[in-house]
Amino acid sequence: MSAPTPRLRPGTWLRRVTDRWELVNVADITTNGGVLLHLLDGTQQHTTIAYLRDRFERADDSA
Repeated sequence: MSAPTPRLRPGTWLRRVTDRWELVNVADITTNGGVLLHLLDGTQQHTTIAYLRDRFERADDSA
């Protein structure tokens, strides 16, 4: 059983380490669980909180 996920807020940095580092910034969160991410290459990507939950962790000091 995984630990509870802290609430996401715009401006939160998330990271994932697989075969490389991935760092993304949460731009917006919708009421239906959608998340708009800003990637470091300047692009944006839509995903869901469910997708992020077990793949990413908070990368800021408030984690």
